[in-house]
Amino acid sequence: MDGIVCGRFAGAHSRPISTSRPASFPEFLPKPFSFFRSARGALRPALLSVLLIAFAGCSETPDDAPEHLLLDSGWEYAPAASREGPVSGDFRPVPDQDLIHLAPLLPQGPGFLELRNRFTTPAGLLNADVSLLAGRIIWNDVVYLNDRYLGGLEQLQPGGPEPNHWNRTRLYRVPRDTLRPGESANILRIRIYIDAEGSLTEIPMLGPTRAMARKATFDSFFRVEIHAIVAAVLLVFAIYHLFIFFKRRSDLENLFYALFLIGFGLYEMNFFAHLIGALDSVPYLSVQLWIWLVMHLTVYSGVLFSLKIVRERPGPIVHAIAAIVLLGPVVTLPLYQDYATFYQYRSFYLGSVIAFMGTAIFLSIRGMVRNIPEARSLALGLALLFLPILHDVVAEILKLDVEVFLTAYGFPLFLGSMAFALANKFVNLHNQVEDLNTGLERRVEERTRELNESLTHTRELKERQDGDYFLTSLLLNPLGVNFARSETFAVNFFVRQKKQFQFRKYERDLGGDLCAAHTIHLGGQAHTVFLNADAMGKSMQGAGGALVLGSVFQSIIERTHINPREQEQTAEAWLKSAFVELHKVFVSFDGSMLVSMVMGLAEDRTGVVYYVNAEHPAPILLRGGKAAFLTSDVLYRKLGTTGVESMVSIQVYRMQAGDTLIFGSDGKDDVRFRGDSGEVNEDETRILASIERFAGDPEKIYAALADEGEIIDDFSVLLLSYRPESPSEVSPKAGSKTDSISDPGAAAKAGGDPENAGSLAAGLQAAREAIRAGRHEEALADLRDLRDAIGAAPVELLRPLIHCLVECKEYREAAEEVRGYLEQAPEDNEMLYAASVIHRRAGDTRGAIDLGERLRLRAREDTRNLVHLARLHQAAGDTPRARYLLEETLRVDSEHARAREALAALMKSR
Repeated sequence: MDGIVCGRFAGAHSRPISTSRPASFPEFLPKPFSFFRSARGALRPALLSVLLIAFAGCSETPDDAPEHLLLDSGWEYAPAASREGPVSGDFRPVPDQDLIHLAPLLPQGPGFLELRNRFTTPAGLLNADVSLLAGRIIWNDVVYLNDRYLGGLEQLQPGGPEPNHWNRTRLYRVPRDTLRPGESANILRIRIYIDAEGSLTEIPMLGPTRAMARKATFDSFFRVEIHAIVAAVLLVFAIYHLFIFFKRRSDLENLFYALFLIGFGLYEMNFFAHLIGALDSVPYLSVQLWIWLVMHLTVYSGVLFSLKIVRERPGPIVHAIAAIVLLGPVVTLPLYQDYATFYQYRSFYLGSVIAFMGTAIFLSIRGMVRNIPEARSLALGLALLFLPILHDVVAEILKLDVEVFLTAYGFPLFLGSMAFALANKFVNLHNQVEDLNTGLERRVEERTRELNESLTHTRELKERQDGDYFLTSLLLNPLGVNFARSETFAVNFFVRQKKQFQFRKYERDLGGDLCAAHTIHLGGQAHTVFLNADAMGKSMQGAGGALVLGSVFQSIIERTHINPREQEQTAEAWLKSAFVELHKVFVSFDGSMLVSMVMGLAEDRTGVVYYVNAEHPAPILLRGGKAAFLTSDVLYRKLGTTGVESMVSIQVYRMQAGDTLIFGSDGKDDVRFRGDSGEVNEDETRILASIERFAGDPEKIYAALADEGEIIDDFSVLLLSYRPESPSEVSPKAGSKTDSISDPGAAAKAGGDPENAGSLAAGLQAAREAIRAGRHEEALADLRDLRDAIGAAPVELLRPLIHCLVECKEYREAAEEVRGYLEQAPEDNEMLYAASVIHRRAGDTRGAIDLGERLRLRAREDTRNLVHLARLHQAAGDTPRARYLLEETLRVDSEHARAREALAALMKSR
């Protein structure tokens, strides 16, 4: 007759059967349709089992049966070469009749083992309807009784497809004429396949078919069908929570809980996988590797769910644990090639599950300490789940024989606890909504009243702030005024601050840009002072910096007006002194207030401009309708930056008639263009086109930039235009060497009297020929006569005259003439150096020092002048200053021989 397996009749199986036992934790994730098919297939026997159990109390149990035989002794074993055929050795007793641990009996590795038991049939079972209840057999089996085939779940080929039958109860019908009377007249043979593990998990039992079938169904329900029921319930709950998550994406705990349920559903599938026919064609090792990987991801999703429940954000420790626990299986599990190796090491992976569960319990306890209501339900559920899982894990690690795995029974308790936690959260949320709706109108009125009060208070604060803005703007107004009164220079500036405000009926602006212009006298000559500055910060902060700068600058101007000693300074000395004074004021703010600026002096008579640039945009020269930047190799930090005072250097530029110098803050470049991109202008040369287009008119330039986009910074432009009454009064550029003579035509124009043009040209030509011939005394006499004859001394005449005076060693007269030359061409650095040398030779050491220091302010890295100045200071008895200048020379040129020798001599003389 056919055998009965788990209450279902089956004949000899012809399909391949598994060669290995699945792990206690599933790792194979089937396709969605396969899962639904397996759930449907599992529910039918589950419902049948429930009905059978319901009526089990009305039927006889194995203990109530007329008679049954428990085969708990007399077992022998012998290796076998294949599923069929004779054994390959002698039968020996099973040690201690231990049918649970049979793998050690086959130490050579995977293969077949035959178990044999001789028994005497009880009289009550002879010629009766009898069945053999063999229980669960790992892995697969073939059963014979008295050489009659009863059935089996066979292993066809080692290494072939391996269906999962480890959790299937074996119940085989015994034909009536099979059992024999007599002492030990019956032989039961069970041949099983062993690969790393093998066992008869229950002691085989012979008894009446009805009693054996009832017991098999009862055992199968608690080992198989109940897991299918739990998996189906988990799937329903997972779908429900996924639906909630897609409706409310912010509640991630529903997503993590659904993933956790799905993963545990896969875990439960491991107990009824033999009901899923689709898995029969999948190698069992592959199924196990995937299931173990999914298991770790499942437990990790449980940890994430716990984090959301207790309102914790994953910290570095949680991430580190997750990385170790997750990366380990991901990297190592795919490496296993055979089940025996995987079975040997799989217990190590179970420790990570305990680590995850421990983390979740720790988080729940921490949530309870923080008095989070959901944490109590989480802690209770985790305890109910952790203890059964710990039981199953320990049983797996220690290879213990257990009748029932408890995880399936602990999980419903955990599920109920978590459902209570989520329901409690939903109820709390619902109660909060009801509370809000109950007093909504009253709360809206209260909130409206609070908002009105806040708005009133804000308006009061805004009015006070605008009052402060208005007062600050009033204080700034007298500081940013054009007081320049010059016959040759015209100063014009335009300032538009970014911050626009209205205070009562007044509309004003406020910011950190400042323009100012004054007229002062230095060395008996009128100079136009100009300032264009940009204080750091917007609105009030920038205005504060501009207020401080304007106040100190105004005090410097007033002091210059009333103090004769201030008026005796050179333009370079005055600029340096003013710059250092302004800088020291801002240094006291410890870097909280910085200012970029251009400050300069324009000498009205000559058109020479002296200026210093402190990290301000480069000046722009507008000449003949073309605009270009005036570049400089010297770059200074803003006012208020430490170390600036030791780096002051003066830029000198001679303007021509009709020239306009334009100084502006970076607001002229900070334009955000209109359009979707909203890009900010990064091309600093873009302003040149606007200057050329509008001939330097600042208001039109501002309007054009505003049409292109939004000006995002304070905007200020200062224009310095040179408009002498007569271009012929402008001295020619004097930049050639001291022993050369300029063009006679230019000299005639410089003379101012056309009648003297021929005399001046002829005299200069004769003097040049005499100088070339080395007749300096003759040239000197001719040049003196020419000077007396024309009644003037233009620079074209003074240059050869000074040269001849030096060659004739007339140093005192040369010193007087060179001063006259510098009055007409103060920008000539070569002549300024020559003048210092001439004054030294004339015995005027102090005058030579003053001239050398003027040149040092213009050209700080002129080593020739630095060494010359050091010599002068040493002669004047100022040895520390001389040493400093020599050291500065070596900083510029470390190989300067004269400076090195002079410094060594100076140190030796101390």
